[in-house]
Amino acid sequence: MRRAFRWLGVFWREFGIFLALLVALDAACAWWLGFRTTPYSRTMRCREEAENGAAWVPEYYGEQDGRSRLMRPVDYALWRQKPFSGRYLHIGDDGLRVTPNPPLPAAARPRLVYMFGGSTLWGYGSRDGHTIAALLSKGLGRAGAPAVVVNFGEWSYVNGQETAALLRELVLRRRRPDVVVFFDGLNDMELAAMPRYRKDASFSSYWRVMNPYAWPTDGRLILNWGKSSAIWRAAVWRSYERGYYNPAPVPAADCGPIAGAIAARYARSAKAVEGLGREFHFRPVFYWQPTLAEKARLSPIEAEAAPAAEYILKNRLLFKAARAAVDEQMKGDPNFHDIAGLFSQDSATVYSDGEHYTEAANARVALRMLPDVLRAVQKAGKRSRGGR
Repeated sequence: MRRAFRWLGVFWREFGIFLALLVALDAACAWWLGFRTTPYSRTMRCREEAENGAAWVPEYYGEQDGRSRLMRPVDYALWRQKPFSGRYLHIGDDGLRVTPNPPLPAAARPRLVYMFGGSTLWGYGSRDGHTIAALLSKGLGRAGAPAVVVNFGEWSYVNGQETAALLRELVLRRRRPDVVVFFDGLNDMELAAMPRYRKDASFSSYWRVMNPYAWPTDGRLILNWGKSSAIWRAAVWRSYERGYYNPAPVPAADCGPIAGAIAARYARSAKAVEGLGREFHFRPVFYWQPTLAEKARLSPIEAEAAPAAEYILKNRLLFKAARAAVDEQMKGDPNFHDIAGLFSQDSATVYSDGEHYTEAANARVALRMLPDVLRAVQKAGKRSRGGR
């Protein structure tokens, strides 16, 4: 027995030395990568330039990227972010991005507006007061229709997932919304465009790849940790840049069927939401969002950041086919608005990293939404709120 304990002690000592060397090697690789023009470093530079070199940008991304893996599992929708409080970024105890709604007038009866979408709606790259949700809330207040806007946007969410998240909120919360806004397109099309997702186009498989840390019971956890290490990135950084940021496009012959499947799923989700709206007495509003695929001319900053979103540019055919298919499926639905072309003729920088909007672009999206959401809020205000 004593001999066994001695060998166990030797094992733990050697294992500890191995781990210390591994940590030192990872730190050295991270230092080495700091002197290389990686996709991340190039994109970070473009993000700063897209916001005209504003002083808040580096600190904001320090907060955002420093907590980007802090997710927790939730029912129905799979994951939400953990609470966080920084200078520019706040996540509440409920896992939602904080929306600083304007002060309400005395005796006001504000309408409750829920907003669902992916990271663009969440406000990736934008301070709390400059997300689409926050800017729309300010616009409604200025228009004389005060509202409390709740931002349910989340990283990597797809439309069906958002529908599940809405159902969860309707079941668990006492107060029901007056208006529910969906802002979708990019993540649903990305799911189809990236080769690793194409065989299993479900948001659960997408989540497994995008956010491996959230599921500690996953047998691939150690492998995922290894692949996110500086050692791995230093070993494969050239091939990683070519393989992940420069994937093969979807074959032209497959674009039609894939686009049709995207549109069919989207239309079914919209019908489900409209049915929930009739049952729970809220008005739905749907938007198909602008993406880099629709932009005719890239600004110099967008062109430099484009390698981080190469899958979009290489799959313009798929993105345009999906937009056309969604328009066809949703034709005649007054609740649906295709605003994918909002920035199509802009020569200015709209996309800070190829996927996400600048704060100025967020303001333009919110301004475009304002008449539709205002109309829905006003209609909601005309009916009785009895039973709430």
